Amino acid sequence: MELLQQRCELFITNKKILQKTFKLETEEIYAACAAIYTARGIDVDNDDLKKCKKLIEESKGVFSSFRGCMQLASAALLAVSNKPKELFKQVCEIYDLLKEYFSGSEYLVQAAFILAENAYDGDLDDICKRAKKLYKKMKREHPFLTGSEDSVFAITLAMSERDDKELIEDMESCYNDLRKGFGNNAVQTVSHILALTDGESERKASKFRGLYDGLAKAGRKFGKDYELPVLAGLSATGISNDRIVADVLFADEFLDDQKGYGGLFGTNKTTRLMHAALIVSGCYGSRGSQIANIASAAAIIAAEQAMMAAIIASSAAASAAASS
Repeated sequence: MELLQQRCELFITNKKILQKTFKLETEEIYAACAAIYTARGIDVDNDDLKKCKKLIEESKGVFSSFRGCMQLASAALLAVSNKPKELFKQVCEIYDLLKEYFSGSEYLVQAAFILAENAYDGDLDDICKRAKKLYKKMKREHPFLTGSEDSVFAITLAMSERDDKELIEDMESCYNDLRKGFGNNAVQTVSHILALTDGESERKASKFRGLYDGLAKAGRKFGKDYELPVLAGLSATGISNDRIVADVLFADEFLDDQKGYGGLFGTNKTTRLMHAALIVSGCYGSRGSQIANIASAAAIIAAEQAMMAAIIASSAAASAAASS
């Protein structure tokens, strides 16, 4: 619990710095950026973050996918790297390669970051080709559910050592086991994340549902929309549900005592619980963490990309609501 306590405190510190320095961003963007720094156990450096944000603005036009709602989060990913300029150049090159196979989007920007951090240069073209095949198979299975957000998961799944047929069957099995009681779109994303790790589909789906139910029994209702993939990232870590529930409850109670979270006008309980889950997932998957029983490195990727997909989805929903 000591590491988790430290990360909870660091998350709040980082979030406050971001809110003070970068005005008019959404609550979810502040949380996403704070989580990026917190997962790595470091404080926000305003000067470095401003430089990285400026680097994006000077390199990309105002209508670029790099300049959308995730711009600050992308700048944060650059800022926490050892060589931000070199990483940005690599991400841009990978993004251009990805656009040969997928439509440009903010999701694709995040996929480029994932590939830059987790793939070897020589594998990139093969990964892109395989990702496109997987995406087409996803689209064939669920033509109305599969959208641009699924390109991120197709690209991540393309790094798997499992063959395409096994991955698709795993996803479909998890989807069919979980669609009762949850929204179809969220469950499809959850099934993609669970397919990133080894094991029987039924067992993985059961563990995920057990984690959701465990939080519910403790009086915490996790969101069933864009929040759900974050919970899937936790479920995929291989850590026991009892441990995960205890850690999420600890983080949620910590946040409840913080300004902006508790009280009548604070962040709603569902969002607060997702932020608690973000802190915990970053703690499990943090660089240098001593937790040894993570089932697969893919689970760490899943947690991070689920966070990004959740933020983009929530921002899109907020924009749609504002324009209606």
